[in-house]
Amino acid sequence: MIQDMSQELIEQLKASLATSDATNRKFWAQWIINDQIPLQSLMSLLHFGDGTSQRFMWLIGDICELDPESVRPCLPMLFSLRNEMPFPGMPRSVAKWLWLTNVPVEMEAESVSQLFAWMESESASIACKSYAAKALFDLATDRRISSRRFVRCLEKEAEHENRAYGKRIRKILNGFPGDNFYTN
Repeated sequence: MIQDMSQELIEQLKASLATSDATNRKFWAQWIINDQIPLQSLMSLLHFGDGTSQRFMWLIGDICELDPESVRPCLPMLFSLRNEMPFPGMPRSVAKWLWLTNVPVEMEAESVSQLFAWMESESASIACKSYAAKALFDLATDRRISSRRFVRCLEKEAEHENRAYGKRIRKILNGFPGDNFYTN
Protein backbone atom coordinates (compact mmCIF):
# COMPACT_ATOMS: atom_id res chain seq x y z
CA MET A 1 0.00 0.00 0.00
CA ILE A 2 2.80 2.46 0.88
CA GLN A 3 4.52 1.52 -2.38
CA ASP A 4 1.34 2.33 -4.32
CA MET A 5 1.05 5.66 -2.48
CA SER A 6 4.71 6.37 -3.18
CA GLN A 7 4.33 5.64 -6.89
CA GLU A 8 1.20 7.80 -7.08
CA LEU A 9 3.00 10.63 -5.32
CA ILE A 10 6.05 10.26 -7.60
CA GLU A 11 3.81 10.63 -10.64
CA GLN A 12 2.14 13.73 -9.17
CA LEU A 13 5.50 15.23 -8.25
CA LYS A 14 7.01 14.44 -11.68
CA ALA A 15 4.11 16.30 -13.28
CA SER A 16 4.21 19.41 -11.11
CA LEU A 17 7.34 19.70 -8.97
CA ALA A 18 9.36 21.62 -11.58
CA THR A 19 6.86 24.50 -11.47
CA SER A 20 5.94 24.22 -7.79
CA ASP A 21 6.13 26.98 -5.24
CA ALA A 22 6.91 26.89 -1.53
CA THR A 23 3.24 26.45 -0.62
CA ASN A 24 2.94 23.34 -2.80
CA ARG A 25 6.13 21.85 -1.38
CA LYS A 26 5.09 22.47 2.21
CA PHE A 27 1.77 20.74 1.47
CA TRP A 28 3.56 17.74 -0.05
CA ALA A 29 6.03 17.63 2.83
CA GLN A 30 3.19 17.43 5.32
CA TRP A 31 1.47 14.76 3.21
CA ILE A 32 4.64 12.65 3.05
CA ILE A 33 5.10 12.90 6.81
CA ASN A 34 1.43 12.29 7.67
CA ASP A 35 1.18 9.27 5.36
CA GLN A 36 4.57 8.00 6.56
CA ILE A 37 5.86 7.66 3.02
CA PRO A 38 9.52 6.69 3.25
CA LEU A 39 11.66 9.36 1.66
CA GLN A 40 13.85 6.59 0.20
CA SER A 41 10.92 5.61 -2.04
CA LEU A 42 10.97 9.05 -3.67
CA MET A 43 14.69 9.36 -4.41
CA SER A 44 14.19 8.69 -8.13
CA LEU A 45 12.95 12.29 -8.32
CA LEU A 46 16.57 13.44 -8.07
CA HIS A 47 16.99 12.23 -11.65
CA PHE A 48 14.00 13.78 -13.48
CA GLY A 49 15.56 16.91 -14.90
CA ASP A 50 17.08 19.90 -13.19
CA GLY A 51 13.84 21.72 -12.32
CA THR A 52 12.24 18.66 -10.76
CA SER A 53 15.36 17.45 -8.99
CA GLN A 54 16.25 20.88 -7.61
CA ARG A 55 12.76 21.44 -6.25
CA PHE A 56 12.74 17.91 -4.86
CA MET A 57 15.88 18.90 -2.99
CA TRP A 58 13.93 21.87 -1.60
CA LEU A 59 11.05 19.53 -0.72
CA ILE A 60 13.47 17.38 1.26
CA GLY A 61 14.40 20.55 3.15
CA ASP A 62 10.73 21.18 3.93
CA ILE A 63 10.36 17.59 5.15
CA CYS A 64 13.50 17.92 7.25
CA GLU A 65 12.21 21.11 8.88
CA LEU A 66 9.03 19.29 9.93
CA ASP A 67 10.47 15.87 10.75
CA PRO A 68 14.28 15.58 10.69
CA GLU A 69 14.13 11.90 11.64
CA SER A 70 12.40 11.05 8.36
CA VAL A 71 15.39 12.38 6.42
CA ARG A 72 18.11 10.64 8.47
CA PRO A 73 17.94 7.29 6.59
CA CYS A 74 18.60 9.08 3.28
CA LEU A 75 21.24 11.46 4.56
CA PRO A 76 24.31 9.30 3.76
CA MET A 77 23.19 8.95 0.15
CA LEU A 78 22.27 12.64 -0.13
CA PHE A 79 25.61 13.58 1.43
CA SER A 80 27.40 11.46 -1.18
CA LEU A 81 25.67 13.48 -3.94
CA ARG A 82 26.71 16.87 -2.54
CA ASN A 83 29.10 17.59 -5.44
CA GLU A 84 27.35 15.61 -8.17
CA MET A 85 24.02 17.31 -8.76
CA PRO A 86 23.88 19.44 -11.94
CA PHE A 87 22.31 22.45 -10.24
CA PRO A 88 23.55 24.89 -7.61
CA GLY A 89 22.49 24.66 -4.03
CA MET A 90 23.12 21.02 -3.17
CA PRO A 91 25.95 21.84 -0.70
CA ARG A 92 23.67 24.43 0.96
CA SER A 93 20.90 21.87 1.27
CA VAL A 94 23.23 19.19 2.63
CA ALA A 95 24.57 21.63 5.23
CA LYS A 96 21.00 22.49 6.22
CA TRP A 97 19.98 18.82 6.49
CA LEU A 98 23.07 18.05 8.58
CA TRP A 99 22.17 20.92 10.90
CA LEU A 100 18.51 19.94 11.21
CA THR A 101 19.33 16.26 11.85
CA ASN A 102 22.07 17.17 14.34
CA VAL A 103 24.69 15.37 12.20
CA PRO A 104 24.03 11.66 12.67
CA VAL A 105 26.85 10.05 14.66
CA GLU A 106 27.53 7.48 11.94
CA MET A 107 28.33 10.36 9.54
CA GLU A 108 30.06 12.62 12.00
CA ALA A 109 33.72 12.37 10.92
CA GLU A 110 33.11 12.90 7.20
CA SER A 111 30.39 15.50 7.81
CA VAL A 112 32.44 17.59 10.23
CA SER A 113 35.34 17.65 7.79
CA GLN A 114 33.01 18.81 5.00
CA LEU A 115 31.27 21.41 7.19
CA PHE A 116 34.62 22.97 8.12
CA ALA A 117 35.69 22.84 4.45
CA TRP A 118 32.57 24.79 3.48
CA MET A 119 33.14 27.31 6.25
CA GLU A 120 36.74 27.85 5.16
CA SER A 121 36.01 27.92 1.41
CA GLU A 122 35.96 31.21 -0.43
CA SER A 123 33.71 29.70 -3.09
CA ALA A 124 31.02 28.22 -0.81
CA SER A 125 27.78 30.19 -0.81
CA ILE A 126 26.90 32.35 2.17
CA ALA A 127 23.82 30.19 2.79
CA CYS A 128 25.94 27.02 2.81
CA LYS A 129 28.42 28.62 5.22
CA SER A 130 25.59 29.80 7.48
CA TYR A 131 24.04 26.33 7.77
CA ALA A 132 27.48 24.79 8.25
CA ALA A 133 28.10 27.27 11.09
CA LYS A 134 24.81 26.31 12.75
CA ALA A 135 25.57 22.59 12.46
CA LEU A 136 29.08 23.06 13.83
CA PHE A 137 27.79 25.29 16.63
CA ASP A 138 25.46 22.51 17.78
CA LEU A 139 28.26 19.95 17.56
CA ALA A 140 30.61 22.17 19.54
CA THR A 141 27.93 22.88 22.15
CA ASP A 142 27.39 19.13 22.49
CA ARG A 143 31.19 18.71 22.78
CA ARG A 144 31.29 16.47 19.72
CA ILE A 145 33.94 18.66 18.04
CA SER A 146 36.76 20.93 19.15
CA SER A 147 35.31 24.22 20.23
CA ARG A 148 38.69 25.90 19.75
CA ARG A 149 38.84 25.06 16.07
CA PHE A 150 35.26 26.19 15.64
CA VAL A 151 35.82 29.47 17.48
CA ARG A 152 38.90 30.20 15.33
CA CYS A 153 36.87 29.47 12.21
CA LEU A 154 34.03 31.73 13.38
CA GLU A 155 36.39 34.55 14.26
CA LYS A 156 37.84 34.44 10.76
CA GLU A 157 34.40 34.28 9.13
CA ALA A 158 33.13 37.18 11.27
CA GLU A 159 35.43 39.41 9.22
CA HIS A 160 33.89 38.29 5.91
CA GLU A 161 33.38 40.97 3.26
CA ASN A 162 29.65 40.27 3.23
CA ARG A 163 28.64 42.35 6.25
CA ALA A 164 25.28 40.67 6.79
CA TYR A 165 26.97 37.26 6.88
CA GLY A 166 29.72 38.56 9.19
CA LYS A 167 27.04 39.91 11.53
CA ARG A 168 25.23 36.53 11.48
CA ILE A 169 28.49 34.76 12.35
CA ARG A 170 29.26 37.22 15.19
CA LYS A 171 25.77 36.53 16.56
CA ILE A 172 26.50 32.79 16.57
CA LEU A 173 29.90 33.45 18.19
CA ASN A 174 28.30 35.64 20.85
CA GLY A 175 25.74 32.89 21.58
CA PHE A 176 28.36 30.47 22.88
CA PRO A 177 28.15 29.28 26.49
CA GLY A 178 30.51 30.70 29.13
CA ASP A 179 34.27 30.31 29.45
CA ASN A 180 34.03 26.58 30.14
CA PHE A 181 33.04 26.17 26.51
CA TYR A 182 36.65 26.63 25.44
CA THR A 183 37.97 23.56 27.26
CA ASN A 184 38.13 21.24 24.21
